[in-house]
Amino acid sequence: MAGDIQHSALPDSLLHEPKGASTASAGEVYVADGNASGSFMMLPLSNVAFSRTLVTDLTPSTITGTVSLNGSALTHPADGILLDVPVVAGIPQTITNKINENASELYRLYNNQATINTELTNAIHSLEAKLNVVIDALQAAGVVEQ
Repeated sequence: MAGDIQHSALPDSLLHEPKGASTASAGEVYVADGNASGSFMMLPLSNVAFSRTLVTDLTPSTITGTVSLNGSALTHPADGILLDVPVVAGIPQTITNKINENASELYRLYNNQATINTELTNAIHSLEAKLNVVIDALQAAGVVEQ
């Protein structure tokens, strides 16, 4: 008899939508109340569980061909102008040459530091842009309040 068929044994073509589906709004889901019933509603954020991180780690780029210089102790930052120390009577030429070599090397280090600072600034801007995309996506999903 047709009345003896269990609901769980019915084929999909004979099953109906859950109670309340015809009046539920778009985006609502059925939420059980724990008392063998429930209703359609927007899923409360407190009911959402995240089991893993969905944001991939940012891989920082490697800065090559530069030498780091800590310029915090410099009293006068390099201004892009480098002049040789002139020969002074009484100071051996070898010392004057060493001073000029060292000044040249320091200027090269300063330029390398400027390159490092530019690369770091670009990497920070890139990271900031990626974080903004992630935050926008989380806000659109309703996970983070605007």
